[in-house]
Amino acid sequence: MNIDYLQEQLDHLKVDLEKAVQGALNVVVEQKRAEVTRYQRALVQQKDIIKASQDRVEKLEDDLAKCDKELDQRHSGINAEYGSSGTTQSTGSSVSTQSTGSGPPDIVNAV
Repeated sequence: MNIDYLQEQLDHLKVDLEKAVQGALNVVVEQKRAEVTRYQRALVQQKDIIKASQDRVEKLEDDLAKCDKELDQRHSGINAEYGSSGTTQSTGSSVSTQSTGSGPPDIVNAV
């Protein structure tokens, strides 16, 4: 009789232990799911930031290309105005220009 009682108590303890272990595992699983959800949200936010940054870079590159084109057009206009020799004659005065390789030529000497 004493052994049967102890065996019954042992069986109850096993069931209680299994429930406790399962409960603890459920808590850990829920914590990990919450952590995964946080990381997924952060990943989506980072992807959105990266996409916005890429879009901004593309817009800036387009703007830069437009500026380069405008500068080339202005430079072409200056070259056409001054001719290929770099000097122009107007009302008896001469202006000599010197190009530095970027932008419009600098005025070196005005007579």
